[in-house]
Amino acid sequence: MNAFNLMLRGLRAPVLVQGVENPDLIFSGYFKNWPYVLAPTGTAEPFASLVFDGERYLLKTNFQADPVAHETPVNAICDLVAAAARQRADERPEEMCLHAACVRMGAALVVFPAIRRAGKSALTMALAANGFEVFGDDVLSVSSQVGTPVMGKATGVPIRLRLPLPAGFSDKVLEHIDTHRGPANKQYLYVSPPQIAPQGRQAPIGALIHLERGENIATDLAPMSPGIMLNTLLRQNFARAATADRILADLFGLAENTPAFLLRYSDIQKAVDLLTAHFGNQAVPVKNVQDRPARSAEKIAEISAGPETTLRQLPAAVLRELGREAFATDQTLTRVLHLNEGAVRIWKLLEEPTSQAQAVEILHAAFPDASLEQIEDDTRQTFRDLKSAGLVEIAR
Repeated sequence: MNAFNLMLRGLRAPVLVQGVENPDLIFSGYFKNWPYVLAPTGTAEPFASLVFDGERYLLKTNFQADPVAHETPVNAICDLVAAAARQRADERPEEMCLHAACVRMGAALVVFPAIRRAGKSALTMALAANGFEVFGDDVLSVSSQVGTPVMGKATGVPIRLRLPLPAGFSDKVLEHIDTHRGPANKQYLYVSPPQIAPQGRQAPIGALIHLERGENIATDLAPMSPGIMLNTLLRQNFARAATADRILADLFGLAENTPAFLLRYSDIQKAVDLLTAHFGNQAVPVKNVQDRPARSAEKIAEISAGPETTLRQLPAAVLRELGREAFATDQTLTRVLHLNEGAVRIWKLLEEPTSQAQAVEILHAAFPDASLEQIEDDTRQTFRDLKSAGLVEIAR
């Protein structure tokens, strides 16, 4: 079976490809703006393997135990692109890699963190048809260099639309899709319009927008709590290590310094018009990344503590508020945990040595009308989360 390495620009590790005839006919449709090289297999350890066995495409990555079989290359390469994003996050721990769509509007980028079924790819396609440059419809690499704004880097990957196409596309958008359509199967269609920015192009991030799409919703753009946006970004970060050096601090800084909005809509064209009116002429952000000492995150010590074990906050831990949201963090922001109202109460109890059982007793006395079972469940989960985040220690 013939074998070769697919080398994607920006990644050190290759993809091992086997059994694929005329590979350029396949890969060129997906990586038109992401330069790649087909090379002989070498000694470099691949992060993924793509094998065509004559019937199916078998994709195996470092991030899964077993290969996944796909009937067509469309879904296989869809999963491969996601694996490449995770691989980039591992190879470049100094950068963030977010699950998000991103479009340049004016002099800066508008970022749409991934929210399931919010229509980010469809909205990205409509913005492309209206002339805006697309930096990605699913993944965005983000870098923070001292003295400059936070920058986003284009992936070069085509827009992936779920089929059937959503209702509400204008004739102009449908024509754009038809003109630049690429590989497709029954589930997805890839589109490579000229508005796709080449892989590696950079631009400053000017706005973060949480999408909320539904039926019969009036199109509306409103400011959003930066704390809620930070919680979204924490969930959409590709870094596998929760305490990756600098990443959490960079996410905190991005949320603190970048305007955040909630866009509610049902009509795609009205959403495009509103975004164009608001961001079409946006300027380069004035806030730059501030200098700070580079600190590596220490490994989190495992705490095998039962409900009677007395814990307390780490001496260097603090409670930080962003908007109306609360986060427990260490001083270097390499450990961050979002806290709801009940978890904040437990966090404050842990200013003094307190066990899980004692916390339940105190909270039940303070809130006698609340269900004891619910208090026990919530307290157990909060203690588990604080231990996992490395923000508490056993009180000696």
